[in-house]
Amino acid sequence: MRCASLLTLLLLASCASEPKAGPPEGFELVYSQDFEGSGWLVDYRAGDAAAWSPARVDRNGTAALSGPALRQGPWGAPGDFLWLDGVVVGDFLLEFDVFLPEDGARELAVYFAAEEPERFVYASLAPRTGDRSHGVLRVDHAEPLPISRSRTFGVALERGVWHHVTVVRSLVGGRVSVAWDDEGTVLTAGNGALAEGWIGFGARGGAAHFDHLRLWAPQYAMRGIEGLAPLVQSRR
Repeated sequence: MRCASLLTLLLLASCASEPKAGPPEGFELVYSQDFEGSGWLVDYRAGDAAAWSPARVDRNGTAALSGPALRQGPWGAPGDFLWLDGVVVGDFLLEFDVFLPEDGARELAVYFAAEEPERFVYASLAPRTGDRSHGVLRVDHAEPLPISRSRTFGVALERGVWHHVTVVRSLVGGRVSVAWDDEGTVLTAGNGALAEGWIGFGARGGAAHFDHLRLWAPQYAMRGIEGLAPLVQSRR
């Protein structure tokens, strides 16, 4: 059922809207998800499957994270995350919206180049910088290694409003650019972003709602994720 649902979405992806600035030349929309209903659950794997469920905010269906992780993530990375099961990309453009309620997360994370549960890259979006916050980090069977080339002093995780996240990644030089709302680029990275892999999103320290996810790429492969829980298990 997972493959059928995902392939259907891939076929329908061309009907979704383009990013605000338009995708890079040669990129096509390979996955689109607005998280309406519960059908999207079969497309994702989670660090903690019980933490996620369908919900609604402002009449929009969302992938809802209920709160702080019950366990630590791999090597200290955020433990509450969803990875898109099946679609493997190298170069890509990823966009999504996130809403933080009053008990909202204190850190957001975007995952990519994920090859296995302990080998991936993630971009941390947080109100202030730190050794492992508000930067791009690589996990390779060891504690997160910062690989940022540049970063701002942080982003405002304002409660009660929608935020927009954009990530552009190129395999050439492992280049990564992360944009936040209307602030433009807030994080960049160079060498060290590993290779092709799955993408995902998550948070640390509170609740969050994710919506309107779009993934563009010049090409992609299909490979299922092993070692992470499917979202069809019981809720927290």
